[in-house]
Amino acid sequence: MEGLKQKIKETIETEPLKELGLKFVGVGADKVVFETPESSRKIVKVSMDILMDKIINLLHGEIEDTESTEKFQQNGVNEQAQYEENIAGVFGSKHLLRKGVFRAKIPLTKEVMLKIVDKKYIPLVEKLDKNKVYEIKMIAETQLIAEELKNKEKFKTKSFNTSLITYDEFRGAEDIQGALSRVRQIVDENFLLECDELFKDEKYKNILKEIVEKIIVYSKKTGFMMDIFGGDNITIFEKEDGSLDYHLLDVVLPGSQKAWGENIKEDEKLHLLRHYYTFYYSIKKVAENLDIKDNLEMDDLIYFKDAEIPTGKFPEEDDFYQHMKNHQ
Repeated sequence: MEGLKQKIKETIETEPLKELGLKFVGVGADKVVFETPESSRKIVKVSMDILMDKIINLLHGEIEDTESTEKFQQNGVNEQAQYEENIAGVFGSKHLLRKGVFRAKIPLTKEVMLKIVDKKYIPLVEKLDKNKVYEIKMIAETQLIAEELKNKEKFKTKSFNTSLITYDEFRGAEDIQGALSRVRQIVDENFLLECDELFKDEKYKNILKEIVEKIIVYSKKTGFMMDIFGGDNITIFEKEDGSLDYHLLDVVLPGSQKAWGENIKEDEKLHLLRHYYTFYYSIKKVAENLDIKDNLEMDDLIYFKDAEIPTGKFPEEDDFYQHMKNHQ
């Protein structure tokens, strides 16, 4: 991730992108985020996957968008908007920052593309005219800037997020049971401890309860999880009058939610299981600690419906501690 960030910083400091005056903000799961000189109140998000696909098309001589690629990109934007509308229906639109979309022309040169394409495409890039500026047409998104993140001296903020264990078979665990126990250990020793600390302040306890209750309502209503894996995705902030509020800044998982709902039997590398179990255990445990009665259940999530867990079941609390004891 750090290498990608550095590449992007170097790229936007290269002509012709330098002329746009873009300021690099960060990289999400599938988006690159910039601030622009035209607006101090908005950020611009560009899909890295779409941009790379269009660069590859350009390298193969497909300069103009085909109807299918145009439709694919528009469908993706529409789908994300529908998910956000469903979230707003549960949480209230005031907790989501206003968004928009526009068609952008991103100027790229041979030098820029050499910095960002995969190694296997470098021979094709080398064939390009070094003096020519190529334009990539694509849909970009805008979002109002969260003032609480831009002015941290004025607003006291807390991020409601949990760490996500990396790929590689859940960091080399011997089996599924061990992998899920590692997830539980990470959540227990980080996220849950941080929440317990916030519970000591009644204001934070109340707002955490509201957030968790609504996450559960959303998951029961849609079958989907929300993206609680990124820092500041859900940001709690203290306003000038001392009261607390929160923003849902980036809580829709990247891509189609239906893909996230694939049956576990098709998840050979367990990439989805690590997300779903971390989400399930994190939210369920916080809800228990907050004494929320209508708690999250596995069958509430599409991914677990009618799924046969490889080990037969998820680790219960006694199983978890016994497993950890056996591997110390």
